[in-house]
Amino acid sequence: MNNLLKRLWKLSLLTFQPIPEWTDMGQRLLLILAVLAPTLAGAISGFAEWINLSFARGVLYSVCLLGLLLFIAAYRLQNQIDDMRDSVPRLVYTGTSYDTVPIRNLATGAIYGIPTFYHVGVANKPRGQIDKQVAKMVAGMVEILSADKAQVCPPKLHRWRHSAGPAEVGKSADILQSQDIQPNEIEVLLDIAMKYDDEDEFYTPTNDTVVKGCRGWRDDRYRFAKGEYIARIRLVGSNVDRVLECNIVNRGKGARLQIAQCAASSI
Repeated sequence: MNNLLKRLWKLSLLTFQPIPEWTDMGQRLLLILAVLAPTLAGAISGFAEWINLSFARGVLYSVCLLGLLLFIAAYRLQNQIDDMRDSVPRLVYTGTSYDTVPIRNLATGAIYGIPTFYHVGVANKPRGQIDKQVAKMVAGMVEILSADKAQVCPPKLHRWRHSAGPAEVGKSADILQSQDIQPNEIEVLLDIAMKYDDEDEFYTPTNDTVVKGCRGWRDDRYRFAKGEYIARIRLVGSNVDRVLECNIVNRGKGARLQIAQCAASSI
């Protein structure tokens, strides 16, 4: 029995080797089998020694050793998976908001109208206190789909609410639409839609809309009638790629847009 214990102990040291940071589920399953292989091999090779011990004693020792090694392997694997998750910024949906802002002519300052702007809130919320990661150079791309997920408007760059627009920095505004999001759970807002309350349609204007001089930011390329839509928002940066989907319900004149999250995923 002593030889069996020594053999299992030596083989079990393999479970303390660094685990590669694999993300594919198939590779993880192979990794589990690889970690368990020494234990199983040790148990099988020691079977011959059982005949020299009472059956009950041999079974008890083997079960205890197998259980301990399985626990160690499972614990280490879970820690490795948690570490891999923590190494990627975790951008989460925090809600929607809206505000009314007067639209002015950039040249004369005349007010074209006072539409309501709608925003989606995002925060970088780490899973734990270790390995907090800044989401670097994140830009927001918005694609509009019909209720049955047919594309209505292709993906295009939208602006962060607090970022400088064409009125402040001219045509270079798009260059400033990538920003770092700190892992502090503080909400940042991305513009996704605009609607005049006394009109049926809503719009999804961009910096290009402003540069083109569309009156009141009513860009006919991005105009949507009454109905239900899905806004697919892709938050992509140098170390993160996150997709949020929000339902948009437009009831037309006299009603504000109703926006609610419907799904989230990572690419």
